[in-house]
Amino acid sequence: MNLIPRPPAETHDSLRLAASRQDGPEPSQPAGLPFPTRRDLLRAGALAAAGTLAAPSRATAQTQPRAVPRNRTLVVVWGGREGRWVDHELWNPYAIGANHQNGVGLLYEPLAYYSAFADTHHPWLAASHMYAPGARELTIRLRPGIRWSDGTPFGAEDVSYTLNTLRELGPKVRWGVDVQQFVQDARAVDPQTVVVRFKVAAPRFYEFVTYKYDIGVYIVPRHIFQGQDWTTFKHFDPDRGWPVTTSPWKVVFASPQQKVLDRRDAWWAATAGLAPMPRVERNVWLPSAGEQNIAQALMTDRIDTAMSMQPTTIQTIMRNNPRIVTHSGDRSPYGYMDWWPYSLYLNTERPPFDDRDVRWALSSFIDRRQLVQVGFGGAAEPSPLPMPAYPALQRYIQSVGDLLAKHDTLEFNPRKGEDLLARKGWKRGAAGFWEDAQGTRHNFDASTLAPQIALPHSPAHVRDVADLEPTAVQLAYIGACTGAKLDDLRAAARVLAGYRIDPRVRLLVAPASARDRDIAQAEGILRRLQEAGAEIMPAACGLCAGYGGAVPEGSTVIASTARNFRGRMGSDSAQVFLGSPYTVAASALRGRIADPREVLWDHEEHAR
Repeated sequence: MNLIPRPPAETHDSLRLAASRQDGPEPSQPAGLPFPTRRDLLRAGALAAAGTLAAPSRATAQTQPRAVPRNRTLVVVWGGREGRWVDHELWNPYAIGANHQNGVGLLYEPLAYYSAFADTHHPWLAASHMYAPGARELTIRLRPGIRWSDGTPFGAEDVSYTLNTLRELGPKVRWGVDVQQFVQDARAVDPQTVVVRFKVAAPRFYEFVTYKYDIGVYIVPRHIFQGQDWTTFKHFDPDRGWPVTTSPWKVVFASPQQKVLDRRDAWWAATAGLAPMPRVERNVWLPSAGEQNIAQALMTDRIDTAMSMQPTTIQTIMRNNPRIVTHSGDRSPYGYMDWWPYSLYLNTERPPFDDRDVRWALSSFIDRRQLVQVGFGGAAEPSPLPMPAYPALQRYIQSVGDLLAKHDTLEFNPRKGEDLLARKGWKRGAAGFWEDAQGTRHNFDASTLAPQIALPHSPAHVRDVADLEPTAVQLAYIGACTGAKLDDLRAAARVLAGYRIDPRVRLLVAPASARDRDIAQAEGILRRLQEAGAEIMPAACGLCAGYGGAVPEGSTVIASTARNFRGRMGSDSAQVFLGSPYTVAASALRGRIADPREVLWDHEEHAR
């Protein structure tokens, strides 16, 4: 039951100055931005826009790039940590600590792009692809005439080398486990043709390597990466032309305060008539310094684009600077449709929510339009299903149109809710709260909730972990975007610190994001997990999406992911339980599914 409306994509939204600004008179050079707690960052941003850059942290100074007019410079505020870039020297997307969202994605062009909003595929480095019958073999034909920025031809050897190396490295790098599970080998049969053979039928593999949203497989230059340790190789030396790229951009400067990418003189896609050369000549990327400071900088034209804005802040910015536009123009929702609607889920196996009428009553009491107005400043819309209405999903939404017409999941009708509860014997008590037929008022205090475990093969098949019979596990997995965030990693470390996991259990940890991984590394969390016997994997979907390649047939798994449907992790016979990171860590320690409270209590007793 989807109860909470879909908000705009705040984490992916952007505000920017209208493109026509580039053709107007050149504005005066910006002064230092008014971010009082980020003085070095602001000075860097102002100097970068003017073509004079702050000194980098590297021992060898970088060559000062040429001056670029302000009206040909795009100043971006995005990401960072505490006002600094911590990955400014990492331009190898597979290096530990690298983040594809922080500029790397501009340099490594994909075989193809996919647009969720138009439901269209756009061949890019590859001109076409074709599966053999049975989807055990894939032929990829590349566009001719593409060169890396150092003049070396781009071709099939780069693609085959990338895929074969990912297969060999496996869990050491991002996408390694995904490729390892499916790819038997990749070979270049001629300069523009790659043949990929699979271990099993893999009809979705090309979708996997395609760029969509902000994910996809990065093709690297073989002549640069061969012989390098992918986990540590930075691919950064502007004076040598590194990183090399097929894109229209080149890195000319990078420091903790800023990243500067300039437009190259030529680009294969422009030569081929596939796309025009960018009109922007310089990208300056600055780390974030807080929403209010960023808003002031946008209103005064000192920066050009920024992300992660609340709707009310966006409205204020647009009132003060009419040249600001968003993904949806000057209208709500000031962004594009996110792929994860906000939802409220109920445990349908326990009273009172095991009664469908009670669930419908609760739904009828929720005014989603009011939530949109109050919670999101009007910049959202209710969603009848727990999925976004992207074009590719429309047919699935339409297929249940008759059911939605009969059962309106968005209806706000308190009278209907009252009638449903009254028919079940519920009554309002003296204080105005509803009580069930036994006179019980239901209070939900999360602090009293026992640790929960989801049994195979559904997240809805929930029990108190203490009620479960002793169950040995062979694999424990803390990973995916929902179950390996920074707080989740801290929780697991709290359980495991100073102890070793059961030798019969393999514990895999895949941080939810590069940012979470980096902070966990800095805090010593990953070290404590490794000392306990955990294997640290790249931040990727991994086992959660069935790409891990590490779930043995017939094994018992406990994971902190959100789904445990049969076969989802790549094995139809595996029994996959779901639990919190606390529970997963405790289970790895005990060798069986365990109540984390027992383990933590034992730790406290031992400490005494």
